[in-house]
Amino acid sequence: MPWQERMLRLPGFLAVISGVFALLSCLFPWWALFDRSGGSLIEYSIAPFRGVSASSGSRWSDMAAINTLAQDDLELARAITVSVGLALVIAALSLIVGGILVARARMQVVGISLTLFGAVILGYARVPSEMVGNVADAASDISSAIGSEFSLAADLVGSMVPEARFGLGLSTFALTLAALGLVIYVAMIAYRETIRIKRWMA
Repeated sequence: MPWQERMLRLPGFLAVISGVFALLSCLFPWWALFDRSGGSLIEYSIAPFRGVSASSGSRWSDMAAINTLAQDDLELARAITVSVGLALVIAALSLIVGGILVARARMQVVGISLTLFGAVILGYARVPSEMVGNVADAASDISSAIGSEFSLAADLVGSMVPEARFGLGLSTFALTLAALGLVIYVAMIAYRETIRIKRWMA
């Protein structure tokens, strides 16, 4: 098998691996918010399909912490995380099916189209997490700007700063693999067509 054909199939393998990691990212929290304002440390986890959950070492404390949150906010968070989870599943299935077609050199146009579609959906699924990340950066900047003179206010501002979790890292890795595969595929198509034109002109 020529190396050019191997390189054309490589994006398919990368897409399949990307789809698997996208599915795995649904199993882990994407963000965690640590609340220290009540005197004890409470971790609020945000994960696809599961909304917001609390963890403080005690089941009763977890339930009490969740009950302190507004019901409308919890419903909104759950709706967003369900939407993100569905988008991740659709993206993962598209990447896996498209990757298999490309890797087997069967209906490559359909396969690379599904791979591109999966990568785009995966990117859209990350939009809410990017918004949370921007909020975290802004809160960190505010906390730093307040300075030591207002350490109490700085602690209050920083008490709910989100922290990225393993699920978000998996989705980032999946999106990177999918994008890398698409770049390789386009580069190999351009290379193949360039060689074909040179042979035709010779």
